[in-house]
Amino acid sequence: MSRFVRAVADALRPGGRWLIDTAAAAESLLPALQPELQYDLRGIQLKIRNKYLADQSCLETTYEMARNGQTEIRQNWHFVFTTAEIRRMLTAAGLTPIALYGSPTSEPYLLGSRFLYIIAQK
Repeated sequence: MSRFVRAVADALRPGGRWLIDTAAAAESLLPALQPELQYDLRGIQLKIRNKYLADQSCLETTYEMARNGQTEIRQNWHFVFTTAEIRRMLTAAGLTPIALYGSPTSEPYLLGSRFLYIIAQK
């Protein structure tokens, strides 16, 4: 992730801004994390199982899709960063976080805000 942030910073012109829109910051994701979700999508039964691996700051998600008696399982891992960690990555890459919002209408970002919007400037 640090390499990606540095690559974006390198691509920006001086004064350029980057808007980061994420629902995966720890303060957004963890308070609302559901261990299991189920959906029926036009004949496909989808079961999602979430397990937070605290020692790795990683969300392990298992997707189980069933249709016509056939089941397919896939796994995904998402590393979870706190807002402070994201700010430190931005700063280390030469960017200045200038605003944090919890909505597109500039509401303040708070614990449990569904989204995090960060504006960073080079």
